[in-house]
Amino acid sequence: MESNRLIGGFLEFERLPRQPDSLAERLGLPANATRTFANARSALSSFLRSRGVKRLWLPAYGCPSLTDAATLAGVEAVYFGVGVQLEPDVSTLARDARAGDAVLAIDYFGRPPGAAFKAFASSRSDLLLIEDAVQALDTGEPPWGGWCLHSPRKLVGVADGGFLSPAGTIGADAQSTGPGDPARWRAAMMRLEDTQGTTNALWHGVNQARERRERVSSDPMSTLSAMVLHAVPSAPVARARHENYSGLAISLGDLAFLGDASPSFVPFGFPIRLPGDQRDRVAAALADRGVFAAVHWRTLAAPPCFKAEHALSRELLTLPCDQRYTPEDMARVAEVVASAVGLS
Repeated sequence: MESNRLIGGFLEFERLPRQPDSLAERLGLPANATRTFANARSALSSFLRSRGVKRLWLPAYGCPSLTDAATLAGVEAVYFGVGVQLEPDVSTLARDARAGDAVLAIDYFGRPPGAAFKAFASSRSDLLLIEDAVQALDTGEPPWGGWCLHSPRKLVGVADGGFLSPAGTIGADAQSTGPGDPARWRAAMMRLEDTQGTTNALWHGVNQARERRERVSSDPMSTLSAMVLHAVPSAPVARARHENYSGLAISLGDLAFLGDASPSFVPFGFPIRLPGDQRDRVAAALADRGVFAAVHWRTLAAPPCFKAEHALSRELLTLPCDQRYTPEDMARVAEVVASAVGLS
């Protein structure tokens, strides 16, 4: 019996066993690797092109890569407000969104939009509705969009990945090509081998350089990323995020941007709002003590007329509360933040 399978040679990466209720299952990772991409912007761009979309509505507060995805697909990007509560401006969409338009809304920090937007979404079958679930492992509610956009590398330690679910409805022409790029794993492998935590500046710099190189492409997600997603159970990840978020909410409730100390959704992080010029100063003070907080997002593609959204881009700071950490870690984060902002 003839086969093209190679026999012998060096031993390749050992396959990790699949787990029930894995992250791959929870997120709806496509079984067909050609339905995955190296990043979410590539998956979105390919999807828009395959669907023949002419105009995409985007929230004014969001990652500029969403606009890049639309532009490179030949799609006009227009914006709607979300204000300081990060709730879509339904009145603008109801008035100006035309049949055939696509509307993308974001599950900010894992939290889905409120009832008004979901009622609007359910009433407009003439629109292509995309749920940006990049920050959402589980919103605690059924999906509101016809399609969900995912970027698992924002939720767990994989080097790449972007896809839409349900995959079977996307269209055969929205496909990636070629093999995954092992070079995307370089920073993650450097951090894994840094058991003493002595070369943070080195692997952090490598990762930052990789992030700057991210582009819309037809590259697929790496096989290793897919393997890890199938091997990691989702329930412990969700549980740890809930517990860590609640711990920060108890200690830093006065700074919390989201009001619910025990949310039904799985938290992406613990965002705090620091008015004026405090945000960057506090972020630097935290980094000096080994606590690295994220900014979502420092620059926006929306025009300056969206004043509330641009203000948030200068004031929000996302504290880590993911599955890597313990309650003791969260106590340390709370102490460092309190010190930096003058609460202690």
